[in-house]
Amino acid sequence: MRRHNFLYIRREYGPVNGTWVINPDLVIPEDVLPPIPPNTDRKNLTLISDFGTLNANVWIVPGGRKGIDGIVKPGDHTASAENSKPTTIEGLAMFGGYAETPFQLQATSKFGKVAVGLPRTFTGPITITNEFGKHVFSPAIEPQVSIFSDLGNTVKGFIGDTESSGYSQGGWTGSSLELICKFGPINVYYVDELDKVKPFIKRGSFWWPFG
Repeated sequence: MRRHNFLYIRREYGPVNGTWVINPDLVIPEDVLPPIPPNTDRKNLTLISDFGTLNANVWIVPGGRKGIDGIVKPGDHTASAENSKPTTIEGLAMFGGYAETPFQLQATSKFGKVAVGLPRTFTGPITITNEFGKHVFSPAIEPQVSIFSDLGNTVKGFIGDTESSGYSQGGWTGSSLELICKFGPINVYYVDELDKVKPFIKRGSFWWPFG
């Protein structure tokens, strides 16, 4: 598939659906990119549906290289999605046997649910803000989550081992999640669980028989 960087897609009423491969190292001329607000970082991928649905499969890969030959700087790899209907973001970072490319993902929905599928290799902090809904981790995700705080409408935690990952030492340069939903649930699962959880995501929850 063709690779992109700093891709911006916005639909006022129609849905935004598709699969995109993001190469954060791909150079795009500034004059062909849409303007961004002052004092903000340009997102590698922005998908917005003002009054429609958004369903995205996002693959984050290094471009044109046989391996990773540098250190990923914090804030370099970001994705953003915002809409007012059910939102599904599926983030994958797979490229042979090399280390996962860190990414910062923000998914926002005002009047629908947010569902995020992660690769099993994901390790990083997670911030969940849910004003009038609930957040649910899948059975595979839940044991991997350490909650740091649950105050008001915001929960902060970490997926993975805080000590072995180096997160507890400060200066985190890895992946992170920020999930925001005002009037719906927030579901977090591993991508390989999708077939199992998809029917329940559509109903707005993760409750299914398992044992």
